[in-house]
Amino acid sequence: MNPKKKSFQLDREKNKILSNEQGFTLAEVIIALAILIMGMLSVYAAQGNSVRAMGNSRNTLIVTLLAERIMNEKMLEFEKDLKRGALPEDDLEEDGEFEAPFENFRWKFQVKKVEMPIIGDLQNQQPEAASTTPPSQTAASESDQRSVAQLITKKISESVREIRLQIIWEELGVEKDFTLTTHIARLQ
Repeated sequence: MNPKKKSFQLDREKNKILSNEQGFTLAEVIIALAILIMGMLSVYAAQGNSVRAMGNSRNTLIVTLLAERIMNEKMLEFEKDLKRGALPEDDLEEDGEFEAPFENFRWKFQVKKVEMPIIGDLQNQQPEAASTTPPSQTAASESDQRSVAQLITKKISESVREIRLQIIWEELGVEKDFTLTTHIARLQ
């Protein structure tokens, strides 16, 4: 046998062996690529959500610390007033911006007198019952109750102030805010 012929036969046998092995069809390759792309898109979306959540968490921490700083400064001022027996001014409003690196944040501060609603008609709030009290005494009693309720309401309104601090910033093109509200009272 000729050596060239023998090698040709071997190549032919190799080709035959290779032709018997099955490869991937075009449809299988396309499906595998589609699954791979969907998986990669899921990872990409999760990464984007993670970055957004981290930014939101960072801003929440910054806002909380900035609000605490401003509120503590204001409360120290009010403590001085309370020691002198005075409450902060009614309807006090201030606003400002923070210095670098927090120039994207601004604040609004308000002090308002607490307005309590005067207790309405006490007779309408109480269940009706058979009364053995003469009508003249009942009217006097209700009048006294209204006077006491009005006096208490007035005293609370004079002695309590609502303090509200609002921190405003922009996040991803949307304006957001955080509001902190507390009350102080002069108890005398």
